Amino acid sequence: MEMIEIAGVRQAGGEASGYLSNVEPLGRVRRGLVSGLKGASGGWLAIALTAAPWMFGSTRHWAIIRLCELLSLMACFWTAGSLLDKRRLPVRSVVTWCVLFLLISGWLVTLSVPPLTVDQFVENHLARIAARWPGSVMLKSPVETMWLFTGLLFALVVTIDLSREKMWRTGLCAVMALTGASITVLGIVQIKTGATAMLWDTSVRFTGYFFGPFFQRTNAGAFINLVWPLSGALAIRGLTLRRGGNLGQSLGFAFWSVICLTTLSGLTAVDSKASHFNVVLMTSLGLLWLLWRLRWSGFRRQIPKLLLAATISACLLGTVGIAVGNLSHISERWKELWVPTRQGFGTSQHTFSKMRDDLFMESKDPVARTLFGTQRLEAMTCLRMIPQAGLLGFGPGTWTKTFPHFTEDPLLRTFLLTVQFAHHDFLQTVTEWGILGAAAWGVLIVGGLWNGLRLLRRKRAANGQIDGEEALTIGLMLVMAGVLIHGMIDFPLQIPSIQLYAAVIVGLLWAEVAKSKAIHEEGNCEHAEISEAKN
Repeated sequence: MEMIEIAGVRQAGGEASGYLSNVEPLGRVRRGLVSGLKGASGGWLAIALTAAPWMFGSTRHWAIIRLCELLSLMACFWTAGSLLDKRRLPVRSVVTWCVLFLLISGWLVTLSVPPLTVDQFVENHLARIAARWPGSVMLKSPVETMWLFTGLLFALVVTIDLSREKMWRTGLCAVMALTGASITVLGIVQIKTGATAMLWDTSVRFTGYFFGPFFQRTNAGAFINLVWPLSGALAIRGLTLRRGGNLGQSLGFAFWSVICLTTLSGLTAVDSKASHFNVVLMTSLGLLWLLWRLRWSGFRRQIPKLLLAATISACLLGTVGIAVGNLSHISERWKELWVPTRQGFGTSQHTFSKMRDDLFMESKDPVARTLFGTQRLEAMTCLRMIPQAGLLGFGPGTWTKTFPHFTEDPLLRTFLLTVQFAHHDFLQTVTEWGILGAAAWGVLIVGGLWNGLRLLRRKRAANGQIDGEEALTIGLMLVMAGVLIHGMIDFPLQIPSIQLYAAVIVGLLWAEVAKSKAIHEEGNCEHAEISEAKN
């Protein structure tokens, strides 16, 4: 009898045709369900990316719960689709093991390790701050914190899986870029209308140095720096698209250039020194990369046009800054670096510190008078905590409960931001997750950056023209490097909406490796379906 071989399975002609007739409908149904479930998970992820910043940066308790619910829906749909999918997940083993370790260790510490006794003074003082300035305190329990981190880790894995397709890879970047531009427009409108509260809600007595829906200007600046490089990368990608002809390229470049400049204009209104330093650094690195690639790609004639476009963009941003009218305040903020005593954070002249009207006491430590004095005080506190934290840490979200046991400084124990955050994301991560947990987070983040660097090296070795994948990769790497630098003196990676964006960005950086693995697994899918039907 004639033998035929299909998808690696040799059977008699009649038997093979019978198997195929049964396999094809079954395979189509399964693939349809998998595609629908995973597409739904991507939809919930896009909704979370849009809603998280608009819900006051997801810093209020109700907003944190809503974000956790959105991420839980995303995780449920994706898990169901993955169970039906016969292909292995396109996730490298190192990512899988790091994610599993963080989930197991985080929940283990949260549910089994008893917390330290509560410092009653700090607890009562924080409640007083929350009552006086609603929205200034992130109120969430350790269990709610771990629920959030579970959703964030699922978001990372879902991003890796979905981003095998360029539609999802580009789409997620576009959602983040457009959301960032909308936040910037809101912030500028609030400034120009003289708003005294977020979203013009005057029922709250004081809402901090807000910008858009963010209570703190530093958080707003960190968020803007997360998204503007993505719109810039999408603008470059618009020039590399072959479909649509010259008109399509021009329209894509023009649209995303406007989005990029709109988002960047927000930094002319946000008086955050760390954010300004980061935007200068990222812009410089991005332009150097673009000049280098144009030079090696044989497009040296485009370099003068690029420099002209950069000059025009800088002039436009300066004009927006003057129109917004916040440049003088930004200048005053930068002058604080050269003032002997930072405003509001000097040392007390009294033996006993007195509570100020803005509910904090001045430090008695001379270090507070130096550059980044508050950050240095908190860093020293973290270094005293780390030996006691052990390998698994005190538990996610336990900073407020644990740090008062390691310092008596009145500033750290009363200022609304130092009570909640360490102003050093790396050290706070070690205290809460332990040495092993911090190492797992480091592998995920540094590994993503390394994969992005490998892609750039391959493009350079090929000596080809700049394409959309390369532009998006350099944008993602700049974003991640910027938020890590900001986290050395501040707390951007403690804000839930910024945490979500960072998780998706890390997933996008890992996705390049996932695509090559998916190609290898694709060929085994039909073989598995035929074998199952035969049995």
